[in-house]
Amino acid sequence: MAQQILNTRMIVTLLEVATLLAGFLAVIFTWYTPASPPSLASPSVLSSEPKSATMSPLVSVEFEVFGRVQGVFFRKYTQRTARDLGLVGWCLNTRHDTVQGHVQGPADAVARMKRWLSEKGSPQSKIDRCEFHNEHNVAELAYKEFAVRH
Repeated sequence: MAQQILNTRMIVTLLEVATLLAGFLAVIFTWYTPASPPSLASPSVLSSEPKSATMSPLVSVEFEVFGRVQGVFFRKYTQRTARDLGLVGWCLNTRHDTVQGHVQGPADAVARMKRWLSEKGSPQSKIDRCEFHNEHNVAELAYKEFAVRH
C-alpha cells in the first residue's frame, strides 16, 4: 500500500514537471522562431507609409515604457522590432518594473518604433504609457546594433 502511494506521488510529480517543461519549451520555441511574429509585421504599426527614395535624417531618442513590460519578453521583441526597422541602440529592465532604452536611426523608422513602443509591445505585454526624452538629430549612429542590456 505504501509503495502504491509512493508510485502515485511520483507519477503526479512527474506529470507536473512534464507540464511545466512543456510550457517552458513552448515559450522558448515561440521566442526563437526564425520568422517575425505577426504582431511585429502588423501594417498598422510598422509600415504606415512606404519608404521614400531619399534617406531621412538620423534621429536619437531615449524611451521608458510603463505597464506590464517585464517577464513578457518585451526586451527581446523590442530588439527584434528595432533590428527589423534597421535601428540601433539598447534596452534594459529597470528596478521600477519599466523598460528603458535608447534608439537611433532614420527618422521614419524611429517614428514607427515609437509607435510600436507606445501601442504594440510584445504579445503578452500591457503598455500603460511610453515616455520619450532627449529626441534630436544626430550626424552619425553611436551604436552598431540594438542590444538587450542586463
